[in-house]
Amino acid sequence: MPHFTSYDATVLHHRALGPDDSGLPPLVGLAGGPGRDATYLGDLGGLAEQRQLLIPDSRGTGASPPAPDPSRYAFPHLAEDLEALRTHLGLDRFALLAHDAGTATAQAYAAAYPTRLTRLILVSPVPHLQGEFPDDTRDILTSRSNEPWWPEASAAVQHLSETPTPADAHDLLLTAAPLAYGRWEAPNEPTQPPKPNNCTRYRAPRSGRASTNRPARPCWPACAT
Repeated sequence: MPHFTSYDATVLHHRALGPDDSGLPPLVGLAGGPGRDATYLGDLGGLAEQRQLLIPDSRGTGASPPAPDPSRYAFPHLAEDLEALRTHLGLDRFALLAHDAGTATAQAYAAAYPTRLTRLILVSPVPHLQGEFPDDTRDILTSRSNEPWWPEASAAVQHLSETPTPADAHDLLLTAAPLAYGRWEAPNEPTQPPKPNNCTRYRAPRSGRASTNRPARPCWPACAT
């Protein structure tokens, strides 16, 4: 697998798909999560048939090693890994597509290196970078304090900034997940997290046509394992 050396001498890996002579700038795809293996991006629905795709393995995912210092998982630092990849490949400019939490890394990169991008595509973007919250976040969270799960969920949010490993962060995110639940029909009633065996959603086939033969996929976070 192709690899490159980042700013702190860590060797990271990436996948290169598709033709490198398409005449189009390469498209770099960043996975979500955070910390999700980028293999789920595949070839971005066949896009590799038209242009070169570069899919980096973020620190601690795929073939890339974990960060020696947890602070290196911060989105601005992950953006520097992306710049190291660009430098290694000798790219003047490239298009950047990011999904979910990867959009925070993409935004950090665009802010630091705006002239290096031809396009920026954010899929299901997060509205704020790591550590930033809207001004009314505290009021929104405390408005749920009458619910039975609130003490543990609130404490989990407070401990996220002190999390030493991605595995610990995963557990804390699951504990904090009920803070994101809501019911339009009964906004003032306590909201219980849905049961995992009732929490499924339809997985659309690649053709876009409905199918009854494809299994449903658990939805995060209630069914995460």
